[in-house]
Amino acid sequence: MRGPRCINLKHEERDTMKRSLSGMKRQQETQAKQGAADQQTIRETVEHYGRKNKDELFDELKRVTGETEMDAERMDALARQIAPMLSEEQRQRMREVLEKLKQ
Repeated sequence: MRGPRCINLKHEERDTMKRSLSGMKRQQETQAKQGAADQQTIRETVEHYGRKNKDELFDELKRVTGETEMDAERMDALARQIAPMLSEEQRQRMREVLEKLKQ
């Protein structure tokens, strides 16, 4: 029976491979940290908005939409694009939200 196969790599190739593996490890660590930060941000956002009642949420939505300068025509166009993906109940709710935003 033969022993494990030895791969003869030149010193440069070995160093290049080592750097690549180290880079991949750093990238994975960075992504893991970013993922944890994203989850924390999501939790904080859910907590923040979870305490608000419906009227407060609409006020916040109006404020944010006002900052992005989305006019009524653009909102309607976006609603037409989204509508096919929604149930009838969701479409009705979207129409109510849009009407409030346009006020």
